[in-house]
Amino acid sequence: MLIGFTTSGIPFDGNSIKTGSLGGSETALISVSRELAKRGHTVRVFCRCPNPGVYDGVEYYNLDIANHQVAITPFDVLVASRWSDFVAIPSNIGLRVLWNHDVLVSEKDLMPRLWQTDLLMCLSDYHIDDYCGPEGEEVKGKIPCLRPFIWKTSNGVDLDVIEANKRPKVPGKLIYTSRPERGLYYLLHDIMPRLLERRPRLRLHYCTYELKGMEVPDSLKTLYAEIDRLAKGLGNSVVNMGSLGKAGLYSQMSSSQLMVYSTHFCEISCLGAMETQAAGTPIISTDDFALKETIGPKSGIKIPGRPANQDYVEKFVDAVDSLLDENNELNERGKQMSEEGPKFIREQGYTWDKVAEKWERKFTEMLETRYKENKPAIIKELLRSNDVQTASLLAKKEGMQEWQREIDSHERIVKTLDISEVSEKVKEYAPFYNKIINLIADVVQPNHTFLDYRCDDAAFGITFKKAASKLPVTLLAANPEIAERLEMYNQQLNIGVKIVADQTEIKEKFDLVFIGDQLDKQIDPQGFLERVSEKYLKEGGMLVVTCDYGTEKLKWNLPSTRLWNLSREDINELLADKEGEYRLLFHDTRPHQDIAPIGKWAFLARGFKKFGKFNILQKAKRTRPYQDLDVAMIVRNEEDWISGALKSVENLADRIIIALDSSSNDATREILKKFNCEVYETEFEDFSQIRNVTRDHAKGDWFFWFDADERLVRPELVRQFTNTQIYEGAAIAQRHLMIDIQGTHDLPVRLLKNRPHYRFTGAIHEHCEDTSKGLFDNPIFPTLELECDIAHYGYLNETARRKKCSYRNMSLLRKDIMENASRGRMLTWVLVMRDYLNICKWEYWKERKLIQKDSIMHTLINAVISTYLVKFADKVSRYTVLADGLYQEALMILGRSGLCYEGYPHPPFEVDLGLAGSVGGIDPKADITPKRRWFLDTAEFTAFLQEKGIELVTGLKLCNEDECPKVSIPTFKATPELPDAARLLRLGVAYK
Repeated sequence: MLIGFTTSGIPFDGNSIKTGSLGGSETALISVSRELAKRGHTVRVFCRCPNPGVYDGVEYYNLDIANHQVAITPFDVLVASRWSDFVAIPSNIGLRVLWNHDVLVSEKDLMPRLWQTDLLMCLSDYHIDDYCGPEGEEVKGKIPCLRPFIWKTSNGVDLDVIEANKRPKVPGKLIYTSRPERGLYYLLHDIMPRLLERRPRLRLHYCTYELKGMEVPDSLKTLYAEIDRLAKGLGNSVVNMGSLGKAGLYSQMSSSQLMVYSTHFCEISCLGAMETQAAGTPIISTDDFALKETIGPKSGIKIPGRPANQDYVEKFVDAVDSLLDENNELNERGKQMSEEGPKFIREQGYTWDKVAEKWERKFTEMLETRYKENKPAIIKELLRSNDVQTASLLAKKEGMQEWQREIDSHERIVKTLDISEVSEKVKEYAPFYNKIINLIADVVQPNHTFLDYRCDDAAFGITFKKAASKLPVTLLAANPEIAERLEMYNQQLNIGVKIVADQTEIKEKFDLVFIGDQLDKQIDPQGFLERVSEKYLKEGGMLVVTCDYGTEKLKWNLPSTRLWNLSREDINELLADKEGEYRLLFHDTRPHQDIAPIGKWAFLARGFKKFGKFNILQKAKRTRPYQDLDVAMIVRNEEDWISGALKSVENLADRIIIALDSSSNDATREILKKFNCEVYETEFEDFSQIRNVTRDHAKGDWFFWFDADERLVRPELVRQFTNTQIYEGAAIAQRHLMIDIQGTHDLPVRLLKNRPHYRFTGAIHEHCEDTSKGLFDNPIFPTLELECDIAHYGYLNETARRKKCSYRNMSLLRKDIMENASRGRMLTWVLVMRDYLNICKWEYWKERKLIQKDSIMHTLINAVISTYLVKFADKVSRYTVLADGLYQEALMILGRSGLCYEGYPHPPFEVDLGLAGSVGGIDPKADITPKRRWFLDTAEFTAFLQEKGIELVTGLKLCNEDECPKVSIPTFKATPELPDAARLLRLGVAYK
């Protein structure tokens, strides 16, 4: 396999593990990549690398090229170590893996980066629970939906290096090895003074690792200074060993009697604990976190509690005492623990060779299983990528005769350059041609001859001649018509090239032969290169070859423009002859960098007698299966809009499913036939009923619901997202285009996996929900907001908006309130609040003036607030956040208009509040941004301050949530009544 690693953090290279001190994650990456290389895999590491090169069979590169290389290299597996940004890079990679080395910091920061991640690796059961919460429980701030995608790996040790550096144990020697802030303060301040009272000849050696290039916060600098002061205060009883390389560290560990690690840090693995036990040194630490797993029951002592607690200190001191004899050497119990340590490490597989073996097995199993279960979908994806010949060879190999026939009949387009397009193509190709000139400039000699083989009007040979005017250049035209035009350009512009229309006219051989955009259109690229080389290339001459990579096609059965989609690895396999040498460049032509790479390859090859074959099977295994996508619409009398909507999705949709209201009586039916839609006529009862007609007929992997008065913008992002494993759906901004007022947008979940329990609910303002969890209010989760838009024209002017609200919505809204809200559907009330606000905002923006006291707008704004106070003020509903956003808008409009909510003596007020904290003090350089919020009264403001205060102290781990007082729900002046929604909305839309 081709395996890539990406990481950031402190600088290192493959030799750093031998020459300097490293943190656990860097040690792990160097070690496991080395072991994977030993197992025969090609491994590339992208890090902050001071000395790029090959170390122990692993290729190390500097981080600044990582994004580009990840985008263009089809790794079988890409492992992002610690830094989740790297798994979000658009790419064509078989498996994308996030290797976690930290506790979960923020669900909101992590989740948006995981949209194309296949696997997350955690280092212990504790680590998994830290991300997901205890199995079967919903815990605030945790992400239980990740559990099916998390695999437990572990850290490891190199037993050979440890054995080579073992030293005899020194009487009275204790060791601490970790970051100072992870417990050294407690060891120096509380535990060592008590130990020295009992055993004055004990000596603590401590070491840490360098934080090269990483900024240390002022709060930690203060702590480090205090630790230095405490260490000096204990005189010769404490030895600061600084930072150590692995050899020195293992010498110190093995020669120590005990490892003393009095930590409060949430260890998710603790590599130091593993290394210490492997070195035959018992460990005393905290009975919590992953230390429960990584410290063996017979090779260490685990102390319950926290080191700041006096009971913990006494038990820790007693534990040290219990393992030493009168000479401060290990007693019988201590010696037994010393012998058990290496055994425990071997039994648990905590060695890097075993870790690499497990990784290989896991990655191979994932790729093999996916391939076996998705062969037709993989062929579809190959066809979507213009990789027709790979699909054909795969179908033949697997005996898939039906697909072989499908591929044989697959439509192919041979692009020919129209005369009117020549100048545009020349302009488009100019940057690429300049890169090729730079690629070959240093190998071109004054006596070289050049052939542009079967070129079109935009011949590279013309650019080459301009750059090397003294060299003879021959253009062999693709056909006589092109030859005529090239001769005309040659004479008009006085270029000075030789034009040949018939290849039989060429008798000589050339030093450079350029083959532009032809390789990927050959059934046999290897044979093609060999034939051209033999006929036209001098001994020792050079080929310069270009071809396309990537695709802009959004579905598999659109026509293909070539036979191969040659990746970087395909070209490496093609040019595998060790006698030859080559250079390679990639020219990125993507219009946006947030999509998978599209561009052109160019390579310079010299000395190749034979060209290698492609590994078709491995290519297929790393190909991500194609995902069928159904687009679904409900329509009635939409002849004015439907064509535009269908055109915006026809190149994306594998099927278009239409639920047609049987009362439709315009030309809609005829238009639908032109787009080959699947049409199901039905009587309209309400919106969820008719939407579910399309759900009942969905067959694809994905379901995208859409309306006739909408247009999808940037559909390529929708296609790209369908590769996601973790996400169940995507929200897409629905932009309401309004000529007369400022536009607005919503974020409905429009794209979702096709699961039978995802059904529409709500008579109006229908949403697709997860009905397996209950009848209402169970949104599809997790979902991601895509950066594409749906342009909605249905609210284009006020007449259209009011018509929809007054004539269409009222009866359905009453039905929804009676049938659904009365049975507990809280989403109905959120949508009612939104309707109140929409009417007010139309007026507010249209007139560019504040609302007036006792107007209908004032009444509607008060209704938003009343609905919130009755239904959402207790913050119990899962829709509280959505409702709160609408509530804030209502308070803002009311406050800026200088109006009061009914029964209140003053308008709402706005507060600009920034709240932050840090144990030991806030870093003066920290950027703390205040956040503005509106409040109805002082009781609500006070409750908010209490809530945020609790969030702060629990976030700092100063206490647990259950130790804090309950946040009080503000008591309002009077219990508001729930407004009559249908009556108010009818009045609002009829208001002139």
